[in-house]
Amino acid sequence: MAIIDLIRSGLMIPDYWHPWLEIQPGFATGRISLYPLSMAAKADWAGPTQAGVPLVKQLSGEGRVFPVAVALYGLGSYDAWHLTQESRYEQQMWTAVRWLDEHAVPLGGGIGWRHDKPVPEFGLKAPWFSGIVQGFALSLFVRAHAIQPDQQRADAVRRTWLAFKCSTSEGGFTRFVREGVVYEEYPTAQLDCVFNGSCHALIGLWEAATSGLVREAEHDFRIGINGLQARLHRFDHHGWSLYSLNECLQKPFLASPYYHRANGLLAQIIGQIAAAPEFCTFGSRWLATSQSLQRRVRASFRIFVDRAAYVRRLRAREKSQAIPTRSPNT
Repeated sequence: MAIIDLIRSGLMIPDYWHPWLEIQPGFATGRISLYPLSMAAKADWAGPTQAGVPLVKQLSGEGRVFPVAVALYGLGSYDAWHLTQESRYEQQMWTAVRWLDEHAVPLGGGIGWRHDKPVPEFGLKAPWFSGIVQGFALSLFVRAHAIQPDQQRADAVRRTWLAFKCSTSEGGFTRFVREGVVYEEYPTAQLDCVFNGSCHALIGLWEAATSGLVREAEHDFRIGINGLQARLHRFDHHGWSLYSLNECLQKPFLASPYYHRANGLLAQIIGQIAAAPEFCTFGSRWLATSQSLQRRVRASFRIFVDRAAYVRRLRAREKSQAIPTRSPNT
């Protein structure tokens, strides 16, 4: 995260990637409507597009279409259409659905969306699959079926759910742990467990089950709750939440102020749909500390220092590995 992004996050200045989030009313009924966390801002993408979906510009100047951005664009467009009844938002949603349909690849017994860009800071080599993308896609397909309840839409939901059975050892994103499973946003060699990524995967499973389209997803939801709940206390760092349990920084991986607030909201959502009050307790604590400007600024500074130090170590390691060694025969 760049310093300007951390400043904006600390001051709670929203942008497209980090909008002001709220919990949507009525989500706990199980009736498929607005996404549990406000998504409508994701419908108003102002950047370039490719095939009608967001084309995200990289630091190199290259544009890429990321599956997570497409799924968020689709979910945001559904919410914006639901709230405004403007037909352009419905069209955007179906454009995102079609893109996901056309770019799905086999994953285990189901389908998933491949990331073709490595993430060296997490030791991820391309291609890899993400649990957060799978959760968002599941939620989007459930809503597409609610609008157009045909077999094609139902099959898309079921095939997306089936990929949750594919373990990290098999190239998937589901990590089996003693208490259940962890749905990994970044399926690294060791446990990573991004809090918000795990929560969005769980929401997708819960919506697939409560919609009646894949009732068997209730089991996968429950074992995912068990895996995350067993680690919930580890995410609390003196009242501030961690982004993930990965210790690649060699220090607690603090959530930025934006993600800290998101973690608080998501913990409350998960607590309600799973009837797990411990999540609500941590969610309330994190939302309370997110209101402190002093805590937000301190967290932003700490994150910048920690991640800058990590990048320096990473570059030094890459440089040392690139230095050619002399052959003993020369």
